Amino acid sequence: MNCSIEKLPPYHFNRIHEMAPFTKGQMFEDLFFAQQADTKEQIILLAKDCSNNSIIGVAVVFVDKHVAELRDFFVTSEYRKKGVGRKLLEAVEKEIKDRSVLTLTTSKSLHADNLQMQGFLHTSGFEKNDTEIHYFKDHIAAQEKRINMISKLDYSRFIPEGYKIVDFKEKYFHKVFELISDLMSDLPFYSEQLVYQTLLFSSERYSQLLVNTSTDDVDGCIIYSTAVTNLHFHFSALRPEIQGFGLLPLLVGVGLNKAYQDGIKTWTYVVYKTDRLFKEIKQIFNESQYVVIQMEKSL
Repeated sequence: MNCSIEKLPPYHFNRIHEMAPFTKGQMFEDLFFAQQADTKEQIILLAKDCSNNSIIGVAVVFVDKHVAELRDFFVTSEYRKKGVGRKLLEAVEKEIKDRSVLTLTTSKSLHADNLQMQGFLHTSGFEKNDTEIHYFKDHIAAQEKRINMISKLDYSRFIPEGYKIVDFKEKYFHKVFELISDLMSDLPFYSEQLVYQTLLFSSERYSQLLVNTSTDDVDGCIIYSTAVTNLHFHFSALRPEIQGFGLLPLLVGVGLNKAYQDGIKTWTYVVYKTDRLFKEIKQIFNESQYVVIQMEKSL
């Protein structure tokens, strides 16, 4: 197949919008996730049919220091298995090698059921790592039985003495930030900027805090945000000394109950399989809506 590769300025992204299914698909995630201010360099490469100059493939890459993320990689169906993808990937690798990049990764752009892309990457020298990101979504009404139990129960008796559950108020902002920073800094998705931005637009009504009544310190939290009629569960944190009391499910339930009473229809959660809450969340949601895996290549 005779094709050419063209580099596109980042501000011309609209030209390939319909051909960038993952980047377009991020709109769902962007509703719920505080995105970091992206200071990464963006590289857009086009594959074009030399006979008619039509765009037949696109690669979107973000470069940060020695790591490049293949955010989008797509070849139109009629041009697949004709060497177009190989030529496009070679162009990507040449661009990033010129920037002293050591690793090329699929970041969060590869769905687990995309076996064709996985096979192409494998033959191109990529290897699958252990990272799995699960995207859960369910109707809140599916939890009606649990919600009714919480709404009718005096749950305060299950809280350790000297603690109370309160809504996320502005005065607790920095204490919540410190709690999450202390307990989540070793997780793969953590960054101070991400946590800070998430807290800025989180829901004060649905996010729940476990507060020490004598010191007014925050020792546990569940952070939610809302978008239209969806409740999104961002993250949770609980001091080790009060774990084992079933407090995290209780905090989840209190916020969920309020959302249900307010007419919120669905709730979602995005979680790494290694996350400490993965087993509990999987029991609630049952099946992931979809799963993202990661593959990477050393250059």
